[in-house]
Amino acid sequence: MANANLDAYPASLEIAYPEEPRNRLTTFFRLFTVIPIMILYEVLVYSTSTIILPTLLMILFRRKYPRW
Repeated sequence: MANANLDAYPASLEIAYPEEPRNRLTTFFRLFTVIPIMILYEVLVYSTSTIILPTLLMILFRRKYPRW
C-alpha cells in the first residue's frame, strides 16, 4: 500500500552523490569567496537602510514626502 502512494507522485528526486572524497582545500577556500560577497551585501543593506529609514520617519511624523 505504501509503494502505491509513492508511485502516485508526479515528480521524484534522485541525487547522485560523488563517489570520491571531497577536497578539503577547496572547501576551505569557499570561505574566502564568501567574504567579498558578504562585504558587498552589508554595504548595500547599510546604504539602503540609511536612505529608507529617515524617509520613512519623515513621512510618519511630518506626513509629507521630503523634498531633497
